Amino acid sequence: MTVLLPLFPVLGLGAVLGAWLVHRLSQRAFDLIAVAMSAVAAAALLIPSG
Repeated sequence: MTVLLPLFPVLGLGAVLGAWLVHRLSQRAFDLIAVAMSAVAAAALLIPSG
């Protein structure tokens, strides 16, 4: 558990920024970001590791 403790401030910052951004980001922009991130994640899964 001690390895994850340094990540708590980042988690809090993400929560605050997310709450701030939720009312300022259009649905179209959110959809575009979500699809782009999904495509990058899918591509990363297709690349053989090691």
